[in-house]
Formats: sequence, C-alpha cells, structure tokens
Amino acid sequence: MAELAHYAQKRGGPPAREAVDTLLALLTDLHGSADNQSPVHVLETVLESTGYAVWLAAQRDGPARMENVEQLHALLEHTAAPDLATWLADLHLGDSDPLPNDDAVSLLTVHASKGKEWPVVFVVGVEEGLLPHLRPSARGEAEADDSEERRLTYVAVSRCQVQLYLTYCRSRRPIIGGQPGRPEPRRPSRYLRALPGPLVDPAA
Repeated sequence: MAELAHYAQKRGGPPAREAVDTLLALLTDLHGSADNQSPVHVLETVLESTGYAVWLAAQRDGPARMENVEQLHALLEHTAAPDLATWLADLHLGDSDPLPNDDAVSLLTVHASKGKEWPVVFVVGVEEGLLPHLRPSARGEAEADDSEERRLTYVAVSRCQVQLYLTYCRSRRPIIGGQPGRPEPRRPSRYLRALPGPLVDPAA
C-alpha cells in the first residue's frame, strides 16, 4: 500500500497518483471512523463517504444489488456485536446473528449447521459422490475409509427435532465448461442402508 501511489505515478502519471492518494485518504478516514462504532454505523458511513448508493442507481443491475445492501443493513441493525471487528470474527466462525424471520428457510452447509436444530430438516444429495464425497480409490477399493464422512453425515441427520427428509437424485447433469452435460446415473448413499428400517418411510 505504501508504494501504490509511486507505481500509479509510473503507470498513469499525476492523474493516476492523485486518484490513488484520494483512495488511500478515504480508506484511512473510514478505518478511523470505524473504531468502536457499531457495524451498522460503519456501513452507513461507507455508503455516505463513497456515494456507492448513488453510483448503483446508475447501473443496469443497480436495484437488485441495492437490495443486497439493504439486506446487509437490516442484518447489521439486529446484530449484538459491539463493533465491526467482532461482527466479522463472528461471521468467520459462523456465530453471527441471523436476521430474525420466522417465515424464512435456512439454507446451510452441513458444517455451518453444527450446534443448530430445526423442527424439520432436509438433507439434499444423499448419494454416492456427494455424501459420502469419497469415490473408489485408484486401487479399485469399493469403499475407502469414510469415518470422517460418516461423522459429517451424523451432524446432518441429527439437526432435526421432529422430522428428517433425506433426498437423492437418480441422475444429475454435470456442469462442463459452464454448460450442463449429459445426465449421469447416481446411486443412493451407502449410509441410507444403515438407517433403522422402522424409522424410515420411503416416499419414492
């Protein structure tokens, strides 16, 4: 960062250096104003100082992107984190406060669901190659050591309080070069065979 203005001068002359100096001064001011301030106050300061909302209004996809900013603002309004650094740390650890909405559906990875529970849970993609993610090894072994995958599956199925749905596909279209390929047959996960029969009600 200390050499950025120097390289800007070499690449684009005085106008480029002036633009970089302006940017660095703005970042310095924003860092200073963020100290000991609530996360929502920091966001409002950034929006006001950068004119981001005004710039978005002139973009073709501006309204949709502004909705994301408004959702972030609503989320930060409800957080209990005292400052931005704490909120970012909580977010990294998966402990940030969700926006309260009883009508919303939570969409999480299995890892992110640890420690949480819901009345009804859907575990999607319970098939070979996804859960477990392991595939037969190069030596032709049918099933490699999948103890970690089994623990992950236990986390997924133990999140429900009342009812659990386990779903899988009979075929999937892999994405190749950004385009859907030919359908490939899929097999139900080996873990489904280990479920207690009396507790399972096949739907299809």
